Amino acid sequence: MPPGSATSTLPPSPPPTPPQLERRKHQPGHLPSHPVVMFDAPMQPPSTLSTKARLGKACIAPNLPHVAAPTSPPGPTVIGVDDIMDVNVDGPALVRDDTTAAPDPTEELDPMLASTHHDEVEGTGWYNAEEDRYAGLQKNGESDDVTMGDSTGGLGMDEGGDLDEFLVTIHLNDEPGAPEFDYRPTQPIQPAAPVKPWSWSGRLTISPAGQSQRETVCEKATITDATEPAEPGKPKFGSFLLSTKDLNFTQFFETEDLISFIPICKPAQQFARLVEEGAGAESLSILFDYMSHKKEAALLPALWDDEVIGYLLFVPPAAKTFLVALGVPQVLCQTGGLIAVLLFLAPHTGRPCPRAFGHRPRGMVEREVLSPEVWRESMHSDPEYHLALHITRLPAAVRRYAFTHRSVVWSGSTPAATSATDTAHLRCALSKSRQGINIVDAADASVSVGMVFIHVGALSAVHALPHLAARRRQPEVRFYTYGTHPRIPPARWGHRPVFRLGGVVTFTPAALADDAWGVLCTIRQVHAHPLWVCYVLPQVLGLAVRLAQAREEGYAGGIPLALDRIFDAVLEGQVGLLRAPGGKDEEAPTKCAEHMGIGHHSDRRSTNPDSTAQWVLEHVWFRPLNKTALFARCEAACEAAYGDVFATSESNVVSLRKQWTADVCADVRRMQVQPAVADAYRRFVVLDLNSAGADADADIEWDTTVKFDFQDNFVTLS
Repeated sequence: MPPGSATSTLPPSPPPTPPQLERRKHQPGHLPSHPVVMFDAPMQPPSTLSTKARLGKACIAPNLPHVAAPTSPPGPTVIGVDDIMDVNVDGPALVRDDTTAAPDPTEELDPMLASTHHDEVEGTGWYNAEEDRYAGLQKNGESDDVTMGDSTGGLGMDEGGDLDEFLVTIHLNDEPGAPEFDYRPTQPIQPAAPVKPWSWSGRLTISPAGQSQRETVCEKATITDATEPAEPGKPKFGSFLLSTKDLNFTQFFETEDLISFIPICKPAQQFARLVEEGAGAESLSILFDYMSHKKEAALLPALWDDEVIGYLLFVPPAAKTFLVALGVPQVLCQTGGLIAVLLFLAPHTGRPCPRAFGHRPRGMVEREVLSPEVWRESMHSDPEYHLALHITRLPAAVRRYAFTHRSVVWSGSTPAATSATDTAHLRCALSKSRQGINIVDAADASVSVGMVFIHVGALSAVHALPHLAARRRQPEVRFYTYGTHPRIPPARWGHRPVFRLGGVVTFTPAALADDAWGVLCTIRQVHAHPLWVCYVLPQVLGLAVRLAQAREEGYAGGIPLALDRIFDAVLEGQVGLLRAPGGKDEEAPTKCAEHMGIGHHSDRRSTNPDSTAQWVLEHVWFRPLNKTALFARCEAACEAAYGDVFATSESNVVSLRKQWTADVCADVRRMQVQPAVADAYRRFVVLDLNSAGADADADIEWDTTVKFDFQDNFVTLS
């Protein structure tokens, strides 16, 4: 059939398929059985424009997206196989296809259309630092330096001129720039690893001064919770403890003495906490409690190139004044353990250090005794006086009172080797008093005194102090303990006021039996007074019952009517039914004092049946709770103390008065040396029918229910 005819029939054998048509086959190796229908679309030659030229052309005359024409397209033309072979394969060809096929992955796409055919199923890779993101926009071997005249292709002269003017106005760069928005995410930045807080762990040991042997306190002690350093460029705790495995405490100083050490140091560089961990926590806790009780701090040198540039302080939280002076944060003060402080020495200026934290109170006493000039001279001429003030640590109020009153210092039978040094320091501290002091074994009653100092080792024998009862009746006389003693617990050492206010009252069997109503009124008034208490011995109350039964035979089998309200007062708690802890022999006051912490420690483990444990069981756990049990307790105590001599007769009362008088005096003497009683009460009074016992016992007040007086304006017995 001649070329150019409208129609032709296909030969029986299929002709070869051009590459363009091969790419549109849905199934490889399968040819369509129907004739190939092609539109009469004009063939366009391949574009010779560069990438930059095509961008410029699109900006000048942008093309709208292709849409279907409203009119029907021209009719199809059926061509033969020969005509198909003559088709220019370099130009685009439009072929009707009723299905939409995905682009062939082997087909080379235009770089400008690559993003539209991006496979969203595949993952997007990360950009590398050296990767050129726009390398695909330029064809291999094609240069961007093509002139516009050569690359305009089918454009007219006017369009080419407009394109040149437009390109000049937009100032295109020679190299493509990065887009403003990138749809591919960048590689995330990983956060920095957390910094572990600094801490030190090691063994804590103690080596006393002058000894090379170390005693291990804790196998694992930890220094933690370090604050930020005050000067970042200076060494910190870790700089001094980096190669240290053991922390050895060799020196302990009182925090009051270390306050004067602060002015020669710079402000604290760093703070931390020393806490206990592991099995040795209990031992380390004991050390912390000891340092808190003594208010002592451990001091270690901070060595840098074998030179001391500062100190490491370990301070207990109880030393609040010292911690405030150091500027320790309040958060560390509220936690347990010791507070570690790093101090650097300040450079020497050649000037004296300011005494901004002086710990030796001068008070007003020395100003009254010495002028400021004489006071400064006495620091060089009389150093013993200032040393005595520092050791005794008498408060300013005590020294002021001693300045205008006479003082008495009494050491009793305490060995001279123990009390001589303490007494010498106290005498030196009181030497500036106008009235002076007396070192007495027996003082004249006519000599009025204002202060009585009792050595702590002689307090157990305070009943031997002359005129003790008479001086305790005078409100202006003050009593203090002083000194140290190896048999006394350290908690009772030093200056301590005793016998301050109030008093204790007890009764004799004669007063209970013959003046029961007066005793009951006194009990009620003493119970109403906030500073006074009263008690009665069980054997004394039992003996009073027997004396009353001897007078009233009708009540031989029960409680006499006169004493019934006394028993009610005991059950109501107005008067105590008890005896002081201690033995019943002549040395009971001394043994009791030692047993309660005012005597030798070895006596605490004595086999005395009248021990503290027995006393607690008798008066706390097995105390009588009703009148019948109370009466049985008193009867048993009376029978154990005096027997049955008073069961039917009153004839032996006078002859045995000395016996119950001795029992009452011994119990009062044991009572007045109890630490809690000596700190809280002043006077110790025994109420009897008469005051005959006052002549024999100068340390105990003897009085009657009629004459007894509190010597204050709180209540009146009349």
